[in-house]
Amino acid sequence: MAILVKDGLAMRLTLIMRRNAWAAAVVAWAASVGCQRLPYIDQSKAVPHESLGNVTHEDKEVQKAQFLSSKLPVPLPKVAKPRTTNDPEAQEIWQMTLQDAIRIGLDNSEVVRIISLGAQGIPVSGFEPTPLNTGATAGIASSLGASPLFTVYDPAIQETQIATALSAFDTNLVTSLLWGHSVAPFNNAIQAGTIVTAARFPIIFNQDTAAFQAGLQKNTATGATLGVTHNVNYLYSNSPTNVTPSAYSTNVQLTLTQPLLGSAPLATGNANSPGAPGQPVGLEANRAPIVIARLNADGAIWRFKANVIQAVRSIEQQYWSLAQQHVQLWSSEKAVELAEEILRREQSELEVGRGTVADVAEASQRLEQFRLDLVTKTSDVITTERQLRNILGLPPADNRRIVPVTEPTEARVEPDWDSSLAQMLTFQPDIVVQTLLVRIQELTLLIARNQLLPQLNLNALYQFNGLGR
Repeated sequence: MAILVKDGLAMRLTLIMRRNAWAAAVVAWAASVGCQRLPYIDQSKAVPHESLGNVTHEDKEVQKAQFLSSKLPVPLPKVAKPRTTNDPEAQEIWQMTLQDAIRIGLDNSEVVRIISLGAQGIPVSGFEPTPLNTGATAGIASSLGASPLFTVYDPAIQETQIATALSAFDTNLVTSLLWGHSVAPFNNAIQAGTIVTAARFPIIFNQDTAAFQAGLQKNTATGATLGVTHNVNYLYSNSPTNVTPSAYSTNVQLTLTQPLLGSAPLATGNANSPGAPGQPVGLEANRAPIVIARLNADGAIWRFKANVIQAVRSIEQQYWSLAQQHVQLWSSEKAVELAEEILRREQSELEVGRGTVADVAEASQRLEQFRLDLVTKTSDVITTERQLRNILGLPPADNRRIVPVTEPTEARVEPDWDSSLAQMLTFQPDIVVQTLLVRIQELTLLIARNQLLPQLNLNALYQFNGLGR
Protein backbone atom coordinates (compact mmCIF):
# COMPACT_ATOMS: atom_id res chain seq x y z
CA MET A 1 0.00 0.00 0.00
CA ALA A 2 2.88 2.36 0.79
CA ILE A 3 4.52 1.55 -2.53
CA LEU A 4 1.36 2.49 -4.36
CA VAL A 5 1.17 5.79 -2.47
CA LYS A 6 4.80 6.57 -3.25
CA ASP A 7 4.31 5.71 -6.90
CA GLY A 8 1.23 7.95 -7.10
CA LEU A 9 3.09 10.80 -5.41
CA ALA A 10 6.01 10.39 -7.82
CA MET A 11 3.66 10.48 -10.79
CA ARG A 12 2.02 13.68 -9.49
CA LEU A 13 5.43 15.29 -8.91
CA THR A 14 6.51 14.33 -12.42
CA LEU A 15 3.39 15.90 -13.92
CA ILE A 16 3.91 19.09 -11.87
CA MET A 17 7.54 19.33 -13.00
CA ARG A 18 6.53 18.86 -16.63
CA ARG A 19 3.89 21.59 -16.31
CA ASN A 20 6.41 23.95 -14.70
CA ALA A 21 8.92 23.21 -17.48
CA TRP A 22 6.32 23.97 -20.16
CA ALA A 23 5.33 27.20 -18.38
CA ALA A 24 8.98 28.29 -18.12
CA ALA A 25 9.51 27.58 -21.82
CA VAL A 26 6.42 29.62 -22.78
CA VAL A 27 7.53 32.56 -20.59
CA ALA A 28 11.04 32.47 -22.08
CA TRP A 29 9.62 32.41 -25.63
CA ALA A 30 7.29 35.34 -24.89
CA ALA A 31 10.14 37.33 -23.35
CA SER A 32 12.38 36.68 -26.34
CA VAL A 33 9.62 37.75 -28.75
CA GLY A 34 8.84 40.91 -26.80
CA CYS A 35 12.47 42.02 -26.55
CA GLN A 36 13.61 41.38 -30.11
CA ARG A 37 14.26 44.27 -32.48
CA LEU A 38 11.46 44.96 -34.91
CA PRO A 39 12.58 44.69 -38.54
CA TYR A 40 11.78 47.12 -41.33
CA ILE A 41 8.85 46.55 -43.64
CA ASP A 42 11.32 45.44 -46.30
CA GLN A 43 12.69 42.26 -44.72
CA SER A 44 15.44 41.96 -47.34
CA LYS A 45 17.25 45.11 -46.11
CA ALA A 46 19.32 45.27 -42.99
CA VAL A 47 18.48 47.60 -40.14
CA PRO A 48 20.54 50.83 -40.43
CA HIS A 49 23.23 50.91 -37.78
CA GLU A 50 24.62 54.37 -38.48
CA SER A 51 22.94 57.73 -38.97
CA LEU A 52 25.80 59.56 -40.70
CA GLY A 53 24.74 58.84 -44.27
CA ASN A 54 26.81 55.68 -44.73
CA VAL A 55 23.67 53.63 -45.33
CA THR A 56 23.08 55.54 -48.55
CA HIS A 57 26.38 54.29 -49.94
CA GLU A 58 25.60 50.72 -48.85
CA ASP A 59 22.12 50.65 -50.39
CA LYS A 60 22.28 49.52 -54.00
CA GLU A 61 19.03 51.31 -54.85
CA VAL A 62 20.39 54.70 -53.76
CA GLN A 63 23.22 55.47 -56.14
CA LYS A 64 24.56 58.63 -57.69
CA ALA A 65 22.87 59.25 -61.06
CA GLN A 66 25.11 58.79 -64.07
CA PHE A 67 23.54 61.24 -66.50
CA LEU A 68 25.80 60.19 -69.39
CA SER A 69 24.93 56.50 -69.14
CA SER A 70 22.06 54.58 -70.70
CA LYS A 71 20.77 53.19 -67.38
CA LEU A 72 18.41 56.07 -66.65
CA PRO A 73 14.69 55.12 -66.72
CA VAL A 74 13.83 58.31 -68.64
CA PRO A 75 16.07 59.28 -71.57
CA LEU A 76 17.43 62.80 -71.55
CA PRO A 77 16.15 65.14 -74.27
CA LYS A 78 18.50 65.93 -77.11
CA VAL A 79 19.29 69.62 -76.84
CA ALA A 80 21.79 71.40 -79.03
CA LYS A 81 24.71 73.22 -77.50
CA PRO A 82 23.60 76.75 -76.55
CA ARG A 83 25.30 79.76 -78.03
CA THR A 84 27.61 81.85 -75.84
CA THR A 85 29.43 85.15 -76.14
CA ASN A 86 32.56 83.28 -77.24
CA ASP A 87 30.62 81.44 -79.94
CA PRO A 88 27.55 83.59 -80.73
CA GLU A 89 27.05 82.48 -84.35
CA ALA A 90 24.66 79.70 -85.37
CA GLN A 91 24.64 77.31 -88.30
CA GLU A 92 21.43 78.79 -89.72
CA ILE A 93 19.65 82.13 -89.60
CA TRP A 94 15.91 81.86 -88.85
CA GLN A 95 14.15 84.91 -90.21
CA MET A 96 10.97 84.98 -88.16
CA THR A 97 8.03 87.31 -88.69
CA LEU A 98 5.68 88.42 -85.95
CA GLN A 99 2.84 86.36 -87.45
CA ASP A 100 5.04 83.25 -87.42
CA ALA A 101 5.93 83.86 -83.77
CA ILE A 102 2.26 84.20 -82.77
CA ARG A 103 1.30 81.09 -84.76
CA ILE A 104 4.09 79.00 -83.21
CA GLY A 105 3.24 80.26 -79.73
CA LEU A 106 -0.46 79.39 -80.09
CA ASP A 107 0.31 75.97 -81.59
CA ASN A 108 2.48 75.14 -78.56
CA SER A 109 0.15 76.67 -75.98
CA GLU A 110 -1.27 73.60 -74.27
CA VAL A 111 0.17 75.35 -71.24
CA VAL A 112 -0.39 79.09 -71.73
CA ARG A 113 2.77 81.03 -70.93
CA ILE A 114 2.33 84.60 -69.74
CA ILE A 115 4.76 87.31 -68.70
CA SER A 116 3.24 89.17 -65.74
CA LEU A 117 3.50 92.94 -66.08
CA GLY A 118 3.33 95.63 -63.42
CA ALA A 119 1.60 99.00 -63.46
CA GLN A 120 4.31 100.58 -65.64
CA GLY A 121 4.35 97.72 -68.14
CA ILE A 122 7.55 96.33 -66.63
CA PRO A 123 7.69 92.54 -66.03
CA VAL A 124 7.15 91.68 -62.37
CA SER A 125 9.56 88.73 -62.29
CA GLY A 126 11.62 89.37 -65.40
CA PHE A 127 10.86 88.25 -68.92
CA GLU A 128 10.43 84.60 -67.93
CA PRO A 129 6.93 83.04 -68.08
CA THR A 130 5.19 82.28 -64.81
CA PRO A 131 5.99 78.83 -63.34
CA LEU A 132 3.69 75.83 -63.54
CA ASN A 133 4.04 74.85 -59.89
CA THR A 134 3.50 77.43 -57.14
CA GLY A 135 2.92 75.09 -54.21
CA ALA A 136 5.17 74.17 -51.32
CA THR A 137 7.80 72.75 -53.70
CA ALA A 138 7.68 75.58 -56.22
CA GLY A 139 11.01 77.11 -55.19
CA ILE A 140 11.99 80.74 -55.43
CA ALA A 141 9.58 81.45 -58.30
CA SER A 142 6.61 81.07 -55.97
CA SER A 143 8.10 83.46 -53.40
CA LEU A 144 8.34 86.15 -56.09
CA GLY A 145 4.55 86.21 -56.42
CA ALA A 146 4.25 84.41 -59.76
CA SER A 147 0.82 83.04 -60.64
CA PRO A 148 0.16 79.48 -61.85
CA LEU A 149 -0.04 78.72 -65.54
CA PHE A 150 -3.31 77.92 -67.29
CA THR A 151 -3.91 75.14 -69.79
CA VAL A 152 -6.25 74.63 -72.71
CA TYR A 153 -8.04 71.94 -70.68
CA ASP A 154 -9.28 74.30 -67.95
CA PRO A 155 -12.61 75.17 -69.70
CA ALA A 156 -13.34 71.48 -70.31
CA ILE A 157 -12.55 70.64 -66.70
CA GLN A 158 -14.90 73.36 -65.48
CA GLU A 159 -17.56 72.11 -67.90
CA THR A 160 -17.79 68.85 -65.95
CA GLN A 161 -19.22 70.77 -62.98
CA ILE A 162 -22.44 71.24 -64.96
CA ALA A 163 -22.90 67.48 -65.22
CA THR A 164 -22.15 67.22 -61.51
CA ALA A 165 -24.90 69.73 -60.72
CA LEU A 166 -27.37 67.99 -63.05
CA SER A 167 -26.62 64.60 -61.50
CA ALA A 168 -28.63 65.63 -58.43
CA PHE A 169 -31.78 65.13 -60.51
CA ASP A 170 -30.82 61.68 -61.78
CA THR A 171 -32.89 58.71 -60.69
CA ASN A 172 -31.19 56.75 -57.92
CA LEU A 173 -31.53 52.99 -57.42
CA VAL A 174 -31.44 51.85 -53.79
CA THR A 175 -31.41 48.14 -52.96
CA SER A 176 -30.51 45.99 -49.96
CA LEU A 177 -30.72 42.34 -48.89
CA LEU A 178 -30.47 41.19 -45.27
CA TRP A 179 -30.53 37.61 -43.92
CA GLY A 180 -30.79 36.50 -40.30
CA HIS A 181 -30.87 33.26 -38.31
CA SER A 182 -31.78 33.07 -34.63
CA VAL A 183 -31.85 30.20 -32.12
CA ALA A 184 -33.05 31.34 -28.67
CA PRO A 185 -33.90 29.27 -25.59
CA PHE A 186 -36.81 30.47 -23.43
CA ASN A 187 -38.17 29.50 -20.03
CA ASN A 188 -41.58 30.91 -20.91
CA ALA A 189 -43.71 29.39 -23.64
CA ILE A 190 -45.52 32.67 -24.31
CA GLN A 191 -42.22 34.45 -24.94
CA ALA A 192 -41.32 31.70 -27.40
CA GLY A 193 -44.60 32.27 -29.23
CA THR A 194 -46.09 28.88 -28.41
CA ILE A 195 -48.32 27.08 -25.94
CA VAL A 196 -47.09 23.69 -24.79
CA THR A 197 -49.04 21.20 -22.78
CA ALA A 198 -46.16 19.05 -21.67
CA ALA A 199 -43.47 20.39 -19.38
CA ARG A 200 -40.26 20.97 -21.30
CA PHE A 201 -37.21 22.96 -20.38
CA PRO A 202 -35.92 24.91 -22.14
CA ILE A 203 -38.15 25.86 -25.08
CA ILE A 204 -35.99 26.34 -28.21
CA PHE A 205 -37.27 28.98 -30.63
CA ASN A 206 -35.82 28.85 -34.18
CA GLN A 207 -36.31 31.74 -36.57
CA ASP A 208 -35.01 32.63 -40.06
CA THR A 209 -35.56 36.13 -41.46
CA ALA A 210 -34.79 37.84 -44.75
CA ALA A 211 -35.51 41.37 -45.94
CA PHE A 212 -35.15 42.57 -49.53
CA GLN A 213 -35.67 46.16 -50.56
CA ALA A 214 -35.45 47.81 -53.97
CA GLY A 215 -36.48 51.36 -54.74
CA LEU A 216 -36.15 54.31 -57.08
CA GLN A 217 -35.80 57.92 -55.93
CA LYS A 218 -35.78 61.09 -57.98
CA ASN A 219 -35.55 64.79 -57.14
CA THR A 220 -37.70 67.20 -59.11
CA ALA A 221 -37.02 70.78 -60.13
CA THR A 222 -39.38 72.08 -57.43
CA GLY A 223 -37.43 70.34 -54.66
CA ALA A 224 -39.80 67.39 -54.25
CA THR A 225 -38.57 63.82 -53.82
CA LEU A 226 -40.49 60.98 -55.50
CA GLY A 227 -39.92 57.40 -54.48
CA VAL A 228 -41.10 53.90 -55.37
CA THR A 229 -40.01 51.12 -53.00
CA HIS A 230 -40.70 47.37 -53.08
CA ASN A 231 -40.19 45.48 -49.79
CA VAL A 232 -40.15 41.68 -49.43
CA ASN A 233 -39.89 40.21 -45.89
CA TYR A 234 -39.43 36.47 -45.28
CA LEU A 235 -40.10 34.82 -41.90
CA TYR A 236 -39.71 31.19 -40.84
CA SER A 237 -40.18 29.96 -37.26
CA ASN A 238 -41.01 26.76 -35.41
CA SER A 239 -43.87 28.38 -33.52
CA PRO A 240 -46.98 26.13 -33.64
CA THR A 241 -49.21 29.21 -33.58
CA ASN A 242 -48.30 30.10 -37.19
CA VAL A 243 -50.62 28.98 -39.94
CA THR A 244 -47.62 28.03 -42.08
CA PRO A 245 -44.01 27.68 -40.93
CA SER A 246 -42.84 30.27 -43.45
CA ALA A 247 -44.46 33.36 -44.92
CA TYR A 248 -43.60 36.22 -47.29
CA SER A 249 -45.01 39.68 -46.60
CA THR A 250 -44.59 42.19 -49.41
CA ASN A 251 -45.54 45.81 -49.96
CA VAL A 252 -45.07 48.51 -52.56
CA GLN A 253 -44.71 52.08 -51.28
CA LEU A 254 -45.26 55.29 -53.23
CA THR A 255 -43.80 58.30 -51.41
CA LEU A 256 -43.81 62.03 -52.05
CA THR A 257 -41.97 64.69 -50.03
CA GLN A 258 -42.59 68.28 -51.13
CA PRO A 259 -41.04 71.15 -49.14
CA LEU A 260 -43.48 74.04 -48.92
CA LEU A 261 -41.37 76.80 -47.37
CA GLY A 262 -37.64 76.59 -46.70
CA SER A 263 -35.01 73.92 -46.56
CA ALA A 264 -32.89 72.69 -43.69
CA PRO A 265 -29.60 74.55 -43.11
CA LEU A 266 -26.62 73.20 -45.03
CA ALA A 267 -24.87 71.42 -42.17
CA THR A 268 -22.87 69.02 -44.32
CA GLY A 269 -24.26 69.74 -47.76
CA ASN A 270 -23.18 72.23 -50.37
CA ALA A 271 -25.21 74.95 -51.99
CA ASN A 272 -23.82 73.88 -55.36
CA SER A 273 -24.88 70.25 -54.87
CA PRO A 274 -28.65 69.79 -55.11
CA GLY A 275 -30.02 66.71 -53.47
CA ALA A 276 -27.65 66.99 -50.52
CA PRO A 277 -28.97 67.74 -47.02
CA GLY A 278 -30.45 71.19 -47.18
CA GLN A 279 -31.54 71.10 -50.81
CA PRO A 280 -33.04 74.44 -51.93
CA VAL A 281 -36.79 74.71 -52.25
CA GLY A 282 -38.62 76.25 -55.15
CA LEU A 283 -38.07 76.23 -58.87
CA GLU A 284 -35.65 79.17 -59.05
CA ALA A 285 -33.68 78.27 -55.92
CA ASN A 286 -33.45 74.63 -56.95
CA ARG A 287 -32.10 75.53 -60.36
CA ALA A 288 -29.59 77.98 -58.89
CA PRO A 289 -26.76 75.42 -58.42
CA ILE A 290 -27.03 74.41 -62.09
CA VAL A 291 -27.00 78.03 -63.21
CA ILE A 292 -23.99 78.67 -60.97
CA ALA A 293 -22.13 75.75 -62.57
CA ARG A 294 -22.91 77.08 -66.04
CA LEU A 295 -21.78 80.58 -65.10
CA ASN A 296 -18.53 79.15 -63.73
CA ALA A 297 -18.02 77.30 -67.01
CA ASP A 298 -18.59 80.53 -68.95
CA GLY A 299 -16.18 82.30 -66.62
CA ALA A 300 -13.53 79.64 -67.31
CA ILE A 301 -13.88 80.26 -71.05
CA TRP A 302 -13.51 84.02 -70.61
CA ARG A 303 -10.52 83.54 -68.32
CA PHE A 304 -8.93 81.32 -70.93
CA LYS A 305 -9.59 84.02 -73.52
CA ALA A 306 -7.90 86.57 -71.26
CA ASN A 307 -4.91 84.25 -70.87
CA VAL A 308 -4.63 83.82 -74.64
CA ILE A 309 -4.74 87.60 -75.08
CA GLN A 310 -1.99 87.99 -72.50
CA ALA A 311 0.02 85.21 -74.14
CA VAL A 312 -0.17 86.98 -77.53
CA ARG A 313 0.81 90.24 -75.84
CA SER A 314 3.76 88.49 -74.18
CA ILE A 315 4.88 87.03 -77.52
CA GLU A 316 4.69 90.44 -79.20
CA GLN A 317 6.54 92.12 -76.36
CA GLN A 318 9.32 89.52 -76.37
CA TYR A 319 9.53 89.63 -80.17
CA TRP A 320 10.04 93.39 -80.24
CA SER A 321 12.43 93.11 -77.30
CA LEU A 322 14.59 90.74 -79.37
CA ALA A 323 14.39 93.13 -82.32
CA GLN A 324 15.52 95.98 -80.07
CA GLN A 325 18.42 93.90 -78.77
CA HIS A 326 19.51 93.20 -82.35
CA VAL A 327 19.49 96.94 -83.10
CA GLN A 328 21.56 97.62 -79.99
CA LEU A 329 23.96 94.82 -80.99
CA TRP A 330 24.31 96.35 -84.45
CA SER A 331 25.03 99.78 -82.92
CA SER A 332 27.66 98.22 -80.63
CA GLU A 333 29.33 96.52 -83.59
CA LYS A 334 29.43 99.82 -85.48
CA ALA A 335 30.85 101.55 -82.40
CA VAL A 336 33.64 98.97 -82.19
CA GLU A 337 34.43 99.44 -85.89
CA LEU A 338 34.60 103.23 -85.49
CA ALA A 339 36.73 102.91 -82.35
CA GLU A 340 39.15 100.62 -84.20
CA GLU A 341 39.36 103.14 -87.06
CA ILE A 342 40.02 105.99 -84.60
CA LEU A 343 42.74 103.94 -82.89
CA ARG A 344 44.44 103.26 -86.23
CA ARG A 345 44.38 106.97 -87.08
CA GLU A 346 45.83 107.94 -83.73
CA GLN A 347 48.59 105.36 -84.11
CA SER A 348 49.35 106.66 -87.65
CA GLU A 349 49.54 110.25 -86.42
CA LEU A 350 51.81 109.15 -83.57
CA GLU A 351 54.16 107.48 -86.06
CA VAL A 352 54.46 110.65 -88.19
CA GLY A 353 54.93 112.81 -85.12
CA ARG A 354 51.61 114.66 -85.14
CA GLY A 355 49.95 112.68 -82.33
CA THR A 356 50.65 111.95 -78.69
CA VAL A 357 50.79 108.83 -76.58
CA ALA A 358 47.89 110.10 -74.47
CA ASP A 359 45.62 110.27 -77.53
CA VAL A 360 46.52 106.70 -78.46
CA ALA A 361 45.87 105.49 -74.90
CA GLU A 362 42.53 107.27 -74.78
CA ALA A 363 41.47 105.74 -78.11
CA SER A 364 42.58 102.30 -76.93
CA GLN A 365 40.63 102.65 -73.68
CA ARG A 366 37.51 103.74 -75.58
CA LEU A 367 37.88 100.72 -77.88
CA GLU A 368 38.04 98.35 -74.91
CA GLN A 369 34.90 99.91 -73.44
CA PHE A 370 33.05 99.45 -76.75
CA ARG A 371 34.25 95.84 -76.97
CA LEU A 372 32.99 95.20 -73.45
CA ASP A 373 29.67 96.76 -74.40
CA LEU A 374 29.60 94.51 -77.48
CA VAL A 375 30.03 91.42 -75.31
CA THR A 376 27.20 92.63 -73.06
CA LYS A 377 24.89 93.26 -76.03
CA THR A 378 25.74 89.84 -77.46
CA SER A 379 24.81 88.23 -74.15
CA ASP A 380 21.56 90.23 -74.09
CA VAL A 381 20.65 89.01 -77.58
CA ILE A 382 21.30 85.38 -76.63
CA THR A 383 19.32 85.71 -73.38
CA THR A 384 16.38 87.49 -75.03
CA GLU A 385 16.24 84.88 -77.80
CA ARG A 386 16.21 82.11 -75.19
CA GLN A 387 13.33 83.83 -73.40
CA LEU A 388 11.43 84.15 -76.68
CA ARG A 389 11.98 80.46 -77.36
CA ASN A 390 10.69 79.68 -73.87
CA ILE A 391 7.46 81.59 -74.36
CA LEU A 392 7.00 80.08 -77.84
CA GLY A 393 7.42 76.54 -76.50
CA LEU A 394 10.62 75.94 -78.49
CA PRO A 395 13.81 74.26 -77.27
CA PRO A 396 16.38 76.67 -75.82
CA ALA A 397 18.79 75.97 -78.70
CA ASP A 398 18.51 74.19 -82.06
CA ASN A 399 21.51 75.45 -84.09
CA ARG A 400 19.41 78.32 -85.44
CA ARG A 401 19.50 82.01 -84.67
CA ILE A 402 16.18 83.84 -84.61
CA VAL A 403 16.25 87.19 -86.37
CA PRO A 404 13.05 89.32 -86.32
CA VAL A 405 12.26 90.62 -89.82
CA THR A 406 8.88 92.33 -89.30
CA GLU A 407 9.15 96.09 -89.49
CA PRO A 408 7.36 98.16 -86.84
CA THR A 409 4.13 99.85 -87.91
CA GLU A 410 4.58 103.57 -88.38
CA ALA A 411 0.93 104.40 -89.15
CA ARG A 412 -0.75 106.70 -86.68
CA VAL A 413 -3.71 105.19 -84.80
CA GLU A 414 -6.40 107.53 -83.52
CA PRO A 415 -8.84 105.49 -81.37
CA ASP A 416 -12.44 106.57 -80.89
CA TRP A 417 -13.34 106.90 -77.21
CA ASP A 418 -16.99 105.83 -77.43
CA SER A 419 -16.36 102.75 -79.56
CA SER A 420 -13.35 101.77 -77.43
CA LEU A 421 -15.41 102.05 -74.25
CA ALA A 422 -18.26 100.00 -75.73
CA GLN A 423 -15.88 97.26 -76.91
CA MET A 424 -14.16 97.20 -73.53
CA LEU A 425 -17.44 96.72 -71.65
CA THR A 426 -18.57 94.01 -74.10
CA PHE A 427 -15.43 92.03 -74.92
CA GLN A 428 -12.99 92.70 -72.08
CA PRO A 429 -12.67 89.33 -70.30
CA ASP A 430 -12.08 90.87 -66.88
CA ILE A 431 -15.32 92.89 -67.07
CA VAL A 432 -17.32 89.88 -68.26
CA VAL A 433 -15.88 87.61 -65.56
CA GLN A 434 -16.71 90.12 -62.83
CA THR A 435 -20.27 90.40 -64.19
CA LEU A 436 -20.62 86.62 -64.00
CA LEU A 437 -19.27 86.62 -60.44
CA VAL A 438 -21.89 89.19 -59.43
CA ARG A 439 -24.65 86.95 -60.81
CA ILE A 440 -23.18 83.93 -59.01
CA GLN A 441 -23.22 85.80 -55.71
CA GLU A 442 -26.85 86.81 -56.30
CA LEU A 443 -27.83 83.16 -56.76
CA THR A 444 -25.85 82.19 -53.67
CA LEU A 445 -27.75 84.85 -51.73
CA LEU A 446 -31.03 83.42 -53.05
CA ILE A 447 -30.11 79.97 -51.71
CA ALA A 448 -29.07 81.44 -48.35
CA ARG A 449 -32.37 83.34 -48.00
CA ASN A 450 -34.26 80.17 -48.87
CA GLN A 451 -32.63 78.40 -45.94
CA LEU A 452 -33.81 81.10 -43.53
CA LEU A 453 -37.45 80.14 -44.11
CA PRO A 454 -39.08 77.68 -41.67
CA GLN A 455 -39.07 74.08 -42.80
CA LEU A 456 -42.53 72.78 -43.73
CA ASN A 457 -42.88 69.60 -45.79
CA LEU A 458 -45.82 67.80 -47.36
CA ASN A 459 -45.39 64.03 -47.01
CA ALA A 460 -47.60 61.50 -48.80
CA LEU A 461 -47.42 57.69 -48.60
CA TYR A 462 -49.49 55.05 -50.39
CA GLN A 463 -48.76 51.36 -49.77
CA PHE A 464 -49.92 48.08 -51.34
CA ASN A 465 -49.62 45.09 -48.98
CA GLY A 466 -49.37 41.39 -49.82
CA LEU A 467 -48.83 38.05 -48.09
CA GLY A 468 -47.63 34.71 -49.45
CA ARG A 469 -46.11 31.43 -48.37
